Order: sequence, then structure tokens, then C-alpha cells
Amino acid sequence: MSSVLTLRKPVLKLVTCLLTEGCLDGVDKLVELGRFKSRSEALRIAIGEMMNEEMRYTKAKKTIREMPIALAVTQNTRERSRASFEPWTNKNLDI
Repeated sequence: MSSVLTLRKPVLKLVTCLLTEGCLDGVDKLVELGRFKSRSEALRIAIGEMMNEEMRYTKAKKTIREMPIALAVTQNTRERSRASFEPWTNKNLDI
């Protein structure tokens, strides 16, 4: 008897967000270079990686264990400087 694992396509939901021109230019450049198929793919991967990082940070910190993850992500993000979220400007892309 063989078992076959079937993977379902994830359900995608439309989300609208505002990005700085520099951030959007950076995403477009990565798509243009072939790193990602689309803006959506680039943003999904970036958000997924950020969430994984936040989960590791939260687990290591252990002080917000009881908090819902959305609140934990928001709190941890606020602790960081706003400048760390502007790496997408063209001057920072070594291309």
C-alpha cells in the first residue's frame, strides 16, 4: 500500500498596501532580474521570511509567549528602527 501526499494550492487573498517608491522600485528590479516571477511572489516570500524571523525572535525572547502572533509581530517590528525597512532603494541594490 503506497501513500500519496497531495498538496493543495494555498488560497490567496487580495491585500492592498502602500509602499515607498524606493521599495517598489527595488521589488520591480528583483522581478526584472528574474529573482521572482512577480511583485506578488516577491512580497509573499519577503513577508513569509519576516514572519519566520519574528517567530524565531519571539521564541528566543520568550517574554511574549502568550501573545497572539499578530500582536507579537507588531510589537517586535516597532522595536526596530524604521530605517531597517528601507533596504529596497536602488542605491542599496549592488547591481
